Amino acid sequence: MPTPAPQNLDRLRDNPGCYLREINFPQDRADLVPMDEAAYRASSFLGGSRLVTPGGEEFQVPLAALVQRHATNNGPMHFLFHIGHCGSTLLSRMLGEIPGLFSLREPRPLMSLAQYRRCLSRPGYRLTEQEWREYLHAVLALLSRTWDDHDIALVKPNSHSNNQMTEELEWASGRVLLLQVGLETWLATVLKLDKRDELRHFSELRIADLRDRFPDVALPPTQSISDAERAAITWLTQMLEFHEAGKRFGERCLRVDFDQFLEQPGESLARITHHLAVETDGRTIDHAVSLLADRHAKHPDQAYGTARRTAELAQTRERFAAEISAAQTLIQSLRDEHPALAAAAQETS
Repeated sequence: MPTPAPQNLDRLRDNPGCYLREINFPQDRADLVPMDEAAYRASSFLGGSRLVTPGGEEFQVPLAALVQRHATNNGPMHFLFHIGHCGSTLLSRMLGEIPGLFSLREPRPLMSLAQYRRCLSRPGYRLTEQEWREYLHAVLALLSRTWDDHDIALVKPNSHSNNQMTEELEWASGRVLLLQVGLETWLATVLKLDKRDELRHFSELRIADLRDRFPDVALPPTQSISDAERAAITWLTQMLEFHEAGKRFGERCLRVDFDQFLEQPGESLARITHHLAVETDGRTIDHAVSLLADRHAKHPDQAYGTARRTAELAQTRERFAAEISAAQTLIQSLRDEHPALAAAAQETS
């Protein structure tokens, strides 16, 4: 790969105008694209088809050069961790309307690092754990850049990259939101037919993560369990991660239940911004809450709202009642057998 001009590397330090789209370990390069504030705001996710770019020159840099220049702590960074399909994109968009916060939704490099972390020490994966951490720190440093020196980046990683949550919070110095819903609501959400392929794919990762943490837990073989039971174990894995983050990082963390958020969105958003140490007023909160009205957070061109969400959940609950009940029974049995899992499986903050 040609060595990039020094000014290209310097561009990375100045502001988020040059976005790190992906880190490519097999080819030992980082892929970068130009971005402006409007593109960040328009992107549902900062990767794949939902990344919006304004056009312009794309370029690559060697991964080693990326680490050498950027593996430092550039200041505070807030995180919005979540369990997936629980309103995190909507909350991120709302918080992006609050002055002082710069919202980034699911930067793809964090997911790539999370996948690599699961493969450390396997044949073909050359990085040591220390080298992997250096790459993570470099990526976080780049994601911490903001357009205004008074703003703080609020990063929402993909839920399946939460296996590196501890390392991210050790590097960052900001506040943490842990967004969740209860087990029954989550099951009713992810058991919709259009979400089952994603569920089956990622549940393998999350069940393996739980086995790694608790090898003595007698989990049923994944090939013999239902989609609902896969989903329930995935939910439990993420509750465990949240529980451990709360124990380790204490007052930095705020648990948020999305169903409770919807009951009083204005008050809930005010509590969240207070936790993030951001000054707001009633007008700003009202403007952010207005995003709840009638647009789909991931697909802004589509109509959606709380009434439709409630109706869809009711249909799924009725249609898959037996599956949901069996999955709840499985989680209860795991909680009864393992006190650590029982503590982690608290459904509300």
